[in-house]
Amino acid sequence: IPVAFNTVDATGGAIATKHVTGTAISFVDLTSYLVTAKAKNATNPTGRSTGVPIGTVTLEVKDSSKLEVKRDKASVSAASFGTVKEAVKEAFKVKLNDSDINWDHTEIEYTLGGAKVTDEGDTVVVAGNSVYISKIFFEKTYDDTTVITYTFNVNQSLTLSR
Repeated sequence: IPVAFNTVDATGGAIATKHVTGTAISFVDLTSYLVTAKAKNATNPTGRSTGVPIGTVTLEVKDSSKLEVKRDKASVSAASFGTVKEAVKEAFKVKLNDSDINWDHTEIEYTLGGAKVTDEGDTVVVAGNSVYISKIFFEKTYDDTTVITYTFNVNQSLTLSR
């Protein structure tokens, strides 16, 4: 994110711009924010007194991620796929920004036998089971430190056949 702050270039003119990443700016919601830059102290290059506004800008935070869940099969064979996760992977194609997700970093919210569960999907399923898949949560790490959890709303039943 480019952020302008109270630094003047060598000629004493333009305000320099720096880029901020990581935790320097954090957002609570996807909405609009009004950011006001103020003079940090009385000796700043702009000549403004401490706390006097230098400028304001409105930022709009949007999620432009493309989340896709595509149903490939109405049912899967319990003999081939023994766990909830294996069955879901076979029945649904799940993509983030046009790329398949890494199933090693997922949790699944599902209902099996009347019990609603959120876990890695390691529960064993057998022929005749019907599993209602509510959501798939996928964690992706950026910059080796920032982890974002994407929620894919599925809301579909999956039947396990022989």
